[in-house]
Amino acid sequence: MKMKIGVGLAALSALAAEGKDFNREELNAMLDKLAASPEPKVRRGPMAMCYAPMMPKRKAFDYYCRKCGMRTHYPENYEGLGEELAFYRDGATKLRGMGLGIKLDESALCRHCTSLKALSLPTSGVVIAEPKAKTKDDKWMCERFGLRIGDAVVILKWFGDWCEVVPKTPEYWIAEKFINSDGRVLGDDVWVRYVPIVKGWGALKVRKGTELRRLPSQAGDPQGWVRVDHPKDDFGDYYCVDTGAIGSLGYEEGPNASLQRLEHLAWIINGKRTVVYEGDVELLEKFMKGDVYLHDGSDGDSVSMKSQLPRLRKLLGEPKK
Repeated sequence: MKMKIGVGLAALSALAAEGKDFNREELNAMLDKLAASPEPKVRRGPMAMCYAPMMPKRKAFDYYCRKCGMRTHYPENYEGLGEELAFYRDGATKLRGMGLGIKLDESALCRHCTSLKALSLPTSGVVIAEPKAKTKDDKWMCERFGLRIGDAVVILKWFGDWCEVVPKTPEYWIAEKFINSDGRVLGDDVWVRYVPIVKGWGALKVRKGTELRRLPSQAGDPQGWVRVDHPKDDFGDYYCVDTGAIGSLGYEEGPNASLQRLEHLAWIINGKRTVVYEGDVELLEKFMKGDVYLHDGSDGDSVSMKSQLPRLRKLLGEPKK
């Protein structure tokens, strides 16, 4: 017999059919009951088979705000923004049908209703200090830096304590010993760098025989380095930088909206707002059903619902006062 915790599915479905909404007190009681339940045994599942995933197609997406009706255009990307938004919308509808008072707050996706500044998502800045590692484990990030104080940067992603940046007006350099007069690379795994210094990571590595277009030298160019044109296969490697090293923040978006807006989608559950996580729909659905396992071990090891209590309390608990 399958174990259940909290409200049984049949009873829940009947209550939902009557228009029953589970209020915060009922949800808190269900959370407390889950917390007091014994931890179920881990079920060992079969090992996952190896497979070659298909690269998703790049797609652009137009978002039409449900509040103001205005259009916000998102550039071609691999995020699958339209499909992901539809998934969360459908998930909210399904959970409401189970009696949970939940809505999807999409306001972050509309550039006309919500500015990047309101979301604390800068898109540009200037290096104002030498980035430093806070801990020994952070040292690997600092070893990638080739940026100099005063360099303008484009901010690709902003995570609060650190961010991903690239030079705003990048130059490309290669050590003179690795390129001939025709622009052919002479060594394997040679760095093309944003800054003409042998330090950390560069823009990308190129193979022996790669052709690069040499550019004329300029006054003040360091000896032993050659300017080259934008490499054809430049994937735009980025630097991870402590946000304390970046100042003069700007919030421009241009014709395309920032893809980071998607990371600010939020659930509103009985008046409490929580930023969306990818697995929330499945987690909430199984919690409302009273399931013991989030994953039952049929594909990999099992994951208990009890182990998910921190996320459940964040989603369903009392809002901060």
